[in-house]
Amino acid sequence: MSTKTRKQRRATKRGVPCYLFVVPAAKLSQLQLTLETMPLCAHGRVFVFADSPAEVPVVGAPARFCVTVHSSERVAEAVNAWAAEMLCGSPSRIIACIDEQPAVAEELKQQSRFEGVELEFAAI
Repeated sequence: MSTKTRKQRRATKRGVPCYLFVVPAAKLSQLQLTLETMPLCAHGRVFVFADSPAEVPVVGAPARFCVTVHSSERVAEAVNAWAAEMLCGSPSRIIACIDEQPAVAEELKQQSRFEGVELEFAAI
């Protein structure tokens, strides 16, 4: 796909924010309820973190969401990798729900400022 085509596709998505959820496994029920009430056009990424990722049950999410489970120590690295890829001119607005990870939230603020992306924080 050419760069021009990608830019045109992104321009049509500008009105739809990208959602980012960074949530501990202990709050899966709240996360599930939030995901069930998302608009049909919503898209984004969900990072669930736990001390033992193997024990986290499957999280149901809308089709346009990607869910991954990480250890508590590795979640910051995963979010940074996502931000490096996604904040590079793609969405113009991100709504982030980051729970119990203040360092992750701060780093995301820095990256979004650098890329000129509107970042809004919300609670689950």
